[in-house]
Amino acid sequence: MNKNILVFILTLSLTLTLTLASASDMLLIPAGEFIMGSGAIQGTDPYTHTDTHTFKEGIDYGVDEIPQRKVFVKEFYIDRFEVTNAEYREYLNYLIKNRVRLPFYEDIGIPIPEDWVYSRGETVAAGFSLRDDATVKVAATYREGTENHPVSDVDWYMASGYCQWKGKRLPTENEWEKAARGTDGRLYPWGNEENKGYANTRGQKTEDEKLGRLEDEKNILTSQPLNLSTSAVGSFQGDVSPYGIHDMGGNVAEWTSSLYRPYPGSPVAERDAFKREFYVVRGGSYLINAHESARASARYYMLPTRMPRAADAWHGDGMVGFRCAKDIK
Repeated sequence: MNKNILVFILTLSLTLTLTLASASDMLLIPAGEFIMGSGAIQGTDPYTHTDTHTFKEGIDYGVDEIPQRKVFVKEFYIDRFEVTNAEYREYLNYLIKNRVRLPFYEDIGIPIPEDWVYSRGETVAAGFSLRDDATVKVAATYREGTENHPVSDVDWYMASGYCQWKGKRLPTENEWEKAARGTDGRLYPWGNEENKGYANTRGQKTEDEKLGRLEDEKNILTSQPLNLSTSAVGSFQGDVSPYGIHDMGGNVAEWTSSLYRPYPGSPVAERDAFKREFYVVRGGSYLINAHESARASARYYMLPTRMPRAADAWHGDGMVGFRCAKDIK
């Protein structure tokens, strides 16, 4: 066989293998415009020409979400699911095994999510030190039964580091919103209605709760209290975007790579928060109701970590996790 043909076949085979590998855990978001932001729309939507409800600024959506406009986004890949505890543990174990030193955390070593534990059962409150040889022999881990739950209490630096370790990056807020709502300007990843129970947001039932599988002491089926915990990724089958991305409306909110800045033409462009180094957080959370947090255009902002020094309080937030994105080569 001609050498050039053989090289071409091997290259094509490798490309297809890598594409299939990417497709298994990431989905392609095509290039093009989408409707970004919110607006006080009544009657017919000027972009989609469909009937809409009336939404009030500052009540149904934040003033930082306007003006609504069309935005072009290049094609990119994004994770189908939020990064899980099991996946994040692999990253921490890599850092521990290779004694990687993270400049920001030199005063405490590698930070561990607040509710994680050592394998011997000792609760970890504020990370552990790489300088303690006895400590690094025992890897930290999540609580039993939560391996497929999204990792949370990961600050922006650690989330970004994980994505880089995987050859990826955090999505921009433009990319995140397009992946969540598609191109038709829908309010939620699944459509224009809140549809209670579609996503793991405050006040919703988990799948097991909805099936009534819990019995009380008298062996009588009863309902559980309102769900206030994460669920395994992909558990809520209604919480799927037009592109097939799961849990963008609930479970945990997610970091983006974007600094919190006003949209072009914003009426609140002089807001003090826009002048600080806050990063945009997107998506619904099990701790916030769906109307407030599950909307695809809802924006939040947080400092990349809570305090200037890791030893003071490095923790991110128990309701914030992340997923990764990747450029098309």
